[in-house]
Amino acid sequence: MSKKMKDKNKVILYAKLIWLAMVLFILIGCLSLYDEKIQNDIDILLAYLLLLISFPTGPVVLVLIGFAGKIANSEYGVVFEVNYVSMLFEWAFFSLIIYFQWFIFFPWMWKKFKNEI
Repeated sequence: MSKKMKDKNKVILYAKLIWLAMVLFILIGCLSLYDEKIQNDIDILLAYLLLLISFPTGPVVLVLIGFAGKIANSEYGVVFEVNYVSMLFEWAFFSLIIYFQWFIFFPWMWKKFKNEI
């Protein structure tokens, strides 16, 4: 393996480690600040932080989830409550989107774009 390829793999590894540290920091921080007794809206902070690092895909997915939630509520009376499990699910879902966007989709698009030029 060439030195250039090793350096590229190192950069990708460091980017993934930074991504992992960021999403874990967001999760641990928000879960530790969450209090079930009072409505401190920490779930909104979690959503904003995840949307920030998942841009541009995250907001599009959030709109789709919002439409699905509106339909579930109006048609079936489903009410979504905030708790530790829902915050963990939100974090896991958006973390997968972020990983897919930055480490699978964008590199694939870059290679495709680079080969067409």
